Amino acid sequence: MDTTKTGALIRELRKERNMTQKDLADQLHLTDRAVSKWERGLCAPDISTLEPLAAILQVTVTELIAGERMPEKEYIMEIEKNVQNTIDYSEQEISNNKKQHRKKIRITICACVILFAGLSFFFLWRSGCFSIIDHSVSPDQSTQMIVYDKLFSTHGKFIGFEGPYTTIKVNDGMHLYPGEYKNIYWSPDSSKYIVEIISNNTKRLYIKEKDTAITVRPNELCSHLSTNFHLHDLKKLGYTAETFLATLPEATYNFIQWGDDSRSILLSYSYYDAHGNHYQGCIWYDYMYDTILDSLDLPPQKASIS
Repeated sequence: MDTTKTGALIRELRKERNMTQKDLADQLHLTDRAVSKWERGLCAPDISTLEPLAAILQVTVTELIAGERMPEKEYIMEIEKNVQNTIDYSEQEISNNKKQHRKKIRITICACVILFAGLSFFFLWRSGCFSIIDHSVSPDQSTQMIVYDKLFSTHGKFIGFEGPYTTIKVNDGMHLYPGEYKNIYWSPDSSKYIVEIISNNTKRLYIKEKDTAITVRPNELCSHLSTNFHLHDLKKLGYTAETFLATLPEATYNFIQWGDDSRSILLSYSYYDAHGNHYQGCIWYDYMYDTILDSLDLPPQKASIS
């Protein structure tokens, strides 16, 4: 809108009707100062004022906006132009609205996917799926064992204590071990198994029956074997009943195999005595009766004198 042309047209039409600026302003419920500003081209009539102003001055809104009277042909052409502009504007608005709508749908879908993925990851993490390090099946295929490298509660929820822990799920039971998991050894009849754990740089062997919730006696095989006074014939090394607990050597045990009876276990052992001499050998151990069935002790390797 050219405010100068529109103002000049308003002044011309007002004078044709012998109206003062105040007369026109009163009919529009405005001040004569507003009409004066229009006619001087300082500002344009508000859009809400155009229609009543055009009716009072007996012209069209199109002519007011153009700032001149139009012959009928030009008026019709101007109307068509305005209509086409309105159609184009409407089509553009519809297109923009569709784009905005599609964008909102994409954002909503992406947010839902991210939320679903986040919740799925959280529940899978809580269930321990990302902590599984081994699967083991009993020889008779009746029992599946799942090994986790995290500490879980008996209800299967991740606890998250610091330090290396191993959780083994057997059937519906959870068994917890302090240390790093290394291996599982099933007995031939699938009734029991030995778990090998590294704790504080020391190998530990735990023996368990698959259908019990607590560890079978002895609950920690290595500690039990090391505290057996008759093992390795310690009397010959100078240990006595009064002193052996205080001077007991720290032995390392390695599982070799189960016996065919599924109760005897072949183990190798290795330890150093108080003088630095190295002892090693193999033993057959019957865990049910807590006895040594047979042993093979290799000659000790004497500590070198520096």
